[in-house]
Amino acid sequence: MDLTNKTVIKDLLKKYGGTAEKKFGQHFILSKKALAKMIAAAEIKKGDTIVEIGPGLGTLTQELAKSGVKITAIEKDPIMAAILNETLKDFKNVKIIKADARQLSINNGSNDPKRSSATHRCQTAPDESSGRERSILRRSKNY
Repeated sequence: MDLTNKTVIKDLLKKYGGTAEKKFGQHFILSKKALAKMIAAAEIKKGDTIVEIGPGLGTLTQELAKSGVKITAIEKDPIMAAILNETLKDFKNVKIIKADARQLSINNGSNDPKRSSATHRCQTAPDESSGRERSILRRSKNY
């Protein structure tokens, strides 16, 4: 499913009764070129774990999942969480959690602070120059 296609996005939103909610800062990735740059910037390595906060429709999540790494996608919007169950159903390496990420405690299952696999965090943050939200992909060994 091409989640950068406007028609596909509109059809999914119509099917589930959803819209881009301003209160959640929802924006959809329409550029395949921008998506490819995000994937490249992630520098994903075998054994990494990705925690994506606010995956929306799952556009970035789908592409990240193709690498085979484990992904936990945390979505607050119940409509988007339902859409994710459809758009990511073929990826066994993706776990979807319907929750407010600010209320969760995430544990990678390791008590070793020097664990070898890194964690990536994908989230949205305010873009101070435009006042809009932008996607951030961070690599952190201490997350």
